[in-house]
Amino acid sequence: MLVLFFWSGIFSAQAQDQARWVAPTLPSPPAATSEEALKAVRMQEYMQELYNQNQFNGVVLVAQKGRILYQGAWGWSNIAQKDTLNLDTPFRLASVSKQFTAMAIMILKEAGKLHYDEPITKYLPELPYSQVSIRHLLHHNSGLPDYFGIGWSIQQFFPAGKLIDNADMLRYFSVRQPKLVFKPGQKASYSNTGYVFLAAIVERVSGIPFAEFLDKNIFQPLGMKNTFVYNTKNYQTYTKCDTLLVRQDTVLRRENEMKIETILKVETHLQKNRTPPGLWL
Repeated sequence: MLVLFFWSGIFSAQAQDQARWVAPTLPSPPAATSEEALKAVRMQEYMQELYNQNQFNGVVLVAQKGRILYQGAWGWSNIAQKDTLNLDTPFRLASVSKQFTAMAIMILKEAGKLHYDEPITKYLPELPYSQVSIRHLLHHNSGLPDYFGIGWSIQQFFPAGKLIDNADMLRYFSVRQPKLVFKPGQKASYSNTGYVFLAAIVERVSGIPFAEFLDKNIFQPLGMKNTFVYNTKNYQTYTKCDTLLVRQDTVLRRENEMKIETILKVETHLQKNRTPPGLWL
């Protein structure tokens, strides 16, 4: 059974009263069996109870053997703007999107346009890592330092306030040429850097932007109408303000009663030059 949760954080009791609950979409043909329908009812009751107790704000989908048994959405997509979640609300998937980057490489491989064991310098000649192959990048055993681990150096390399994208990351590694952490293939170590390079290889080989390649070869053929690659061109480079709702509960239990008193406050966090999720692909 496949269960997918898209969690948007805990929300307030007051907000719950104003939020528009989106009714879950149950399976369409073939019709659900009586057993599947019972499971869907139980899931609905369970998720509704979590929602009522302020324990879930988000979207859930439950599938079994390729059939959707249950899906529903609760609460806010944006508390500050009072936007409610629905089944079509896009979520930033961050590193979960790496599977699409890998799929793009596999599509090009099956088309005979590249091979897994070729050195990445065949397509990214500006890099000094001729011992690193495409397969190494896919398997996270390239030895490349993760850019999160050397973020301070990357920030110093670029002008203050610049929003760093994939092209910038390639430029940094080609100029500064940080050393490999270990010999390629020697061991595995999760590397976001490797998937930036993979996305760049997709663009070099296909001749089109990475986002366009995914849309044309994956999203459209699979009917993924609400899926897209984050566009950094529309990203605000100035100070970003995030509001988070903080909830504090006091629970009073009696023999036949449970009373919950909730105190709410909003905290505002200022973040400058935040790296956009699109860089993680």
